[in-house]
Amino acid sequence: MLYHLINRCMRTSSYRINNFKIDIKFLCQIPIKEKQILQQIPTIKNKNVTESKYPEYEIIYRFPYIKYISLFHKSKRNMLISSGVTIPLMFFLSQGNIISEIPAMFMSIIVTGFALSLYLTGILFTNQIGIIYFKDNESIKIAYVNEWGKRIDIDISINDIKPLEGLSSSIANKYFKNIYIVSLKHPLKLYVNYSIISNKEKLVNVLGDYE
Repeated sequence: MLYHLINRCMRTSSYRINNFKIDIKFLCQIPIKEKQILQQIPTIKNKNVTESKYPEYEIIYRFPYIKYISLFHKSKRNMLISSGVTIPLMFFLSQGNIISEIPAMFMSIIVTGFALSLYLTGILFTNQIGIIYFKDNESIKIAYVNEWGKRIDIDISINDIKPLEGLSSSIANKYFKNIYIVSLKHPLKLYVNYSIISNKEKLVNVLGDYE
């Protein structure tokens, strides 16, 4: 009886509407691939993870959405370039009486406002860490994305990082942690939420108490 019930649930019925044949498939089961829900808490996987780029290093931290951050910064860069071209162009077109001043001014304000909003938003994700590699309890590679969307890899030792315990608390720490490295003039941003932590113990050993 169960077999016949499954067959009835999975049946395909054919209908003809205006000489077009339509097949409608009735499914009585939950899809195999469920929708993934974005979680705010970090995913912790205590297992060794490596990458073909640096196979001798273990990945202890990864931000899986870093490529979208890179695309955002590249879009921001292109928008800033476009605004730098559009505003002078509108000025010369209005001065040459090719277009009136009001449309030229309106277009300049729109382009400037959009570019400025992208730039200010991008500050939150500038110099964001994408991957932290670790080897031999000493050698570290950090891959991060700069303000123009370019990936930069740096080689440092564990002693080059200022532990997070010694940093003063701020409102920004609620969303990300500033990682200070001796060889860099600017801090790197570490987003714990939505990240994948492959080895929590080693990450604490490298950065300190990041939670």
